[in-house]
Amino acid sequence: MKDVSLSANQYKSQKKMKKVFMLVASAALMFSSCIENDGTHYTEILYPSEGGKVLYADQTNDSLKFITFDPWSLDTIYRFTSKLWLNLDPSDLAGGDVPSGYYVNKTIKFTFEPNTSDTIKAVSLVLTSNNYKFESMFYQVNYLNIDRPVMDKNYNFELTDSATTTRDSISFVTYGDWNLEVINPETTDWITLTKNNGSKGTHTVPLKLKENESEAARLATLKLTSNGASTQILVKQMAGKKINPLIKNDPVS
Repeated sequence: MKDVSLSANQYKSQKKMKKVFMLVASAALMFSSCIENDGTHYTEILYPSEGGKVLYADQTNDSLKFITFDPWSLDTIYRFTSKLWLNLDPSDLAGGDVPSGYYVNKTIKFTFEPNTSDTIKAVSLVLTSNNYKFESMFYQVNYLNIDRPVMDKNYNFELTDSATTTRDSISFVTYGDWNLEVINPETTDWITLTKNNGSKGTHTVPLKLKENESEAARLATLKLTSNGASTQILVKQMAGKKINPLIKNDPVS
């Protein structure tokens, strides 16, 4: 708790807020990352930003950050069948008091399990302060944070190369130690990983490919795993030049 000699309006001016929304009782339902200020009362969710937060399948912790001049409490609401169960300190759920002339700048830390299911999990954290409610939603998707290739509209990751391409790469961010493997390597010996494991963080793994001299496109499936959650990446190499059936290769007599 921080001791200050600021009114809520003075604090707002000092922070140079871009927007302050005046909330009235008729509109005090649920808001994502919003602000309440009427000169004597002030509450703002600092993190996550408006619209909530997307969490990746291998993430296991995050937080809620807010500032308030008023007593507050916190609740969890599950609006979806697939629930993102949070491990919260009971004292954080109980909330806290804020004496007149003080404010709190609070960070609520929580943990959760990796998402190894085939669905998106979600939870809402609802902060109540001065009879206003502020809702922040956290969505945990069922795939890893892969930058290359970009996910398509069907939630697939596919890298497409020409028949003559011999080098490419994939890029990703993991929140735990990771492992990368080629599924069925005995039938996809045309692709080689230059690295197959590492620690959490941002990574780019170069791929080595053999030229495709056949008349058919070929596929390889890579499996990226972190914290027990996995996502498949499809690598497609286009067909080589087709043989013209009108050209005969008969030996010259």
